[in-house]
Amino acid sequence: MPHDALDKLIGDSFPRDTLALYGRWAQLEGWLRELVYTELRARQGSGWEQAIDRRTASRSDRDEINGYMASADRSDLLSYLDVGLLFQLIDDNWELFEACLLPRVRWLGLAHELLAIRHRIAHVRRPHRDDLARVEQALRDLDHGARVFYAAYAQERRFGNTGAVATGWRRGGHPTAERLMEHAARQYGTRFTLRASARPWAPDAKAHLGDAGSLWHAQWMQVGSGEADPVEFWEGLGSLRGEAGRDAQKLAMHVLWSGPGSLEITFPAVEDQRAIADAIGQCFDVLLMQTRRTSVAQIDGEAWQRWTAKGDLLPGRVQVGSLLSLAAPDMPFRVLEP
Repeated sequence: MPHDALDKLIGDSFPRDTLALYGRWAQLEGWLRELVYTELRARQGSGWEQAIDRRTASRSDRDEINGYMASADRSDLLSYLDVGLLFQLIDDNWELFEACLLPRVRWLGLAHELLAIRHRIAHVRRPHRDDLARVEQALRDLDHGARVFYAAYAQERRFGNTGAVATGWRRGGHPTAERLMEHAARQYGTRFTLRASARPWAPDAKAHLGDAGSLWHAQWMQVGSGEADPVEFWEGLGSLRGEAGRDAQKLAMHVLWSGPGSLEITFPAVEDQRAIADAIGQCFDVLLMQTRRTSVAQIDGEAWQRWTAKGDLLPGRVQVGSLLSLAAPDMPFRVLEP
């Protein structure tokens, strides 16, 4: 059973409040790291890592020595960034984050308080009796901004019919679109759509070449009995014609699986439009190569748990059954509040 270790830990009289504090902190810090990654990447494309302290990069490089025990986050530079530097990065780029956080004065005060709690957790000191309540209140306070974050990701933005991405994949002019779209729908029941979204800080305009804050969303829905494995897809993309597949992996901002037959890949519009159009084609090819027939019409709870567990084997930007993959413009639930 997947929760045996947790059950045993609780059974061995590990303080429940401490365990709850660790879990709530992971929820909070994970959300903040996702926020920072998304907004920096939307503004700067694949050059977003230039905003991160170089000492963090050297720490990541040193970790390669222990490659035999590396986690799935080994390629995620942001996962090596100290929390204090993460908060500093937010402050230095406040215009990207203010819509999704608190008023700046309140955020600075909260960040100072949260750092004290984080230091206790990091050094395995016993928490203050109010630490869990403080973190849970912070989650409640940040829930509204988190909803803004997810809603913007799911909200469709108008986009023009010019540029390599729009003409290639909305109007079907890309060579791979001409070759695959009709074939995929007929043979695999795979439907492709292209949409655009904008981050909360982006100008109110159509998505087009060079727009900082605009995102292209390539979406595939496998109707009926087709499905693909997220791990096999990601590995297949990396091995596709050598450099071509790695280019597609590099350009992809998020690879989101909301179900075994539903894939969404986002690309920052600031990237080269022809490169994005080609990357969409590479993803399309690999998806069809990896698609297999299945007789399972619905996925039950246990099967869903096994399937979402595949996300543990993938980089953080490849997400299986995550909240980001399930985001909607008007979500009828709170996303952070405990």
